[in-house]
Amino acid sequence: MVSSKIVNISEHGWTPVSVDVRHTDYQLSINGGWKAGDQGYLAIDHVSLFTGICPDCDFENDLCNWKNNGTVSWNITREGSRKFISSEVSLNGTGVARLVGPLINSSEPRMFKSCLRFSYSIKGAANNTLWVYVNINGIKSVYWNCAGSSQGWITQYINILNGSEFQIEFEGNVEYGTVNIDDILVLYRTCPGKSFYLGHII
Repeated sequence: MVSSKIVNISEHGWTPVSVDVRHTDYQLSINGGWKAGDQGYLAIDHVSLFTGICPDCDFENDLCNWKNNGTVSWNITREGSRKFISSEVSLNGTGVARLVGPLINSSEPRMFKSCLRFSYSIKGAANNTLWVYVNINGIKSVYWNCAGSSQGWITQYINILNGSEFQIEFEGNVEYGTVNIDDILVLYRTCPGKSFYLGHII
């Protein structure tokens, strides 16, 4: 049985790609190509295999392996050429939108930390907030939060101390306006540069 994933890359820079492999015996093949008349190059880096469901999602087609769990749902929204998920509440309303990720197995000894990378934007009320929780071996902790308008999209990195397994949860608290998330990616290494762990820069 042959499974495939086609990725069309139209932007400059690195694009993360994840594929769920569901068979015990498999062979991996990565192929690239151009349309007639196109110019440029393709590059590949950091190919890794891990046990468990891929937690990464760009929300171009669906919520991937993430689940809604709140009074307000996360819905796929388009803004120009970009698709992302948004939790929205009208004026004089209030709501809590939770997005719960798949269980991630990180039992390999070499994986002391993982890095959560995601993009977010917050619009509307000053009290609109976005929280990130991590459930490690059944213990749920706040790892990061942000309140008020973000003035556009921001990319955030958060270091996660690994247990044998962990689960990531986003929570948007919305009075009115929107809290938006896009391009969730879990890197199985320490975050580059300055990042957050339990609210502290490290």
